[in-house]
Amino acid sequence: IQPLVQKGHSVDYYLALSTGEHTPWRVTEATAHLTLDPIFGSKPHAQEHIVHTIEQSISQAGGTLRCLALREAVKLDDTRLIHALDARTHAGPDPFANFPIMSHGNGSVSSANRNFLSVYKALEELWDAAE
Repeated sequence: IQPLVQKGHSVDYYLALSTGEHTPWRVTEATAHLTLDPIFGSKPHAQEHIVHTIEQSISQAGGTLRCLALREAVKLDDTRLIHALDARTHAGPDPFANFPIMSHGNGSVSSANRNFLSVYKALEELWDAAE
């Protein structure tokens, strides 16, 4: 943010974060030991503390926080596309097993698809906020 501001640009910042646990598509050395960012301290804090820390950091760098979507997890089960896919494919109890991509990795296909969709649902929310 700061380098852009120093060059005379106005920086609007849109951010989506999840604070809850999730199942990684596959466990690697990097994903096996995820920790809280040191900027937030050594123990989990209330959402208000996280929001304040992020707002303050962006502001101090000269940017403007336009949208912060901070939640435990991105909700996917209420997505109409998932319900439509489930009705079409009869995927069974877990429609994420066949949507949207087939996995050729070692991890769970359902976990990969949930993670994939979570990213794009969060991006959709940020895009809607920018409009």
